[in-house]
Amino acid sequence: MGGRALDLFRPMLESKSCRQILEDNPGGCAHELSDTSHFHFDLFGNYIPGLCSGLSIQINNLGEPLAADQYPYLSALYHSGITGFFDFACDSFGFHPVQSAYLNKCDLCTEIRSFLVTQRNVRSADLNPVAFYSG
Repeated sequence: MGGRALDLFRPMLESKSCRQILEDNPGGCAHELSDTSHFHFDLFGNYIPGLCSGLSIQINNLGEPLAADQYPYLSALYHSGITGFFDFACDSFGFHPVQSAYLNKCDLCTEIRSFLVTQRNVRSADLNPVAFYSG
């Protein structure tokens, strides 16, 4: 479960501490991000991997290796997973978890990405559409 469904189902599902989420997910998110069995295209022509709302790849970049400098957040998630992404956001942007618990790694990832876009004004090809993060 990802995207806005996290907010919808949060009151009904069990959650875990941030530390537990990180301990339970030590590897990268390569499987989720490269799985093409379920994906979307947004109205702006961006490919949205799996259930990762708010992450995007410009359509003209599909079918070739993604440049880490153009897609730094997707690259970090792909290679380092939520643990590496969390550490990066804390070290580089001063991220601190707001919630006391999360439903899953996607819930924590969404909070980190929202923080980057709304609190640190990060603009990147892979954190789109920006409007996803504003509400």
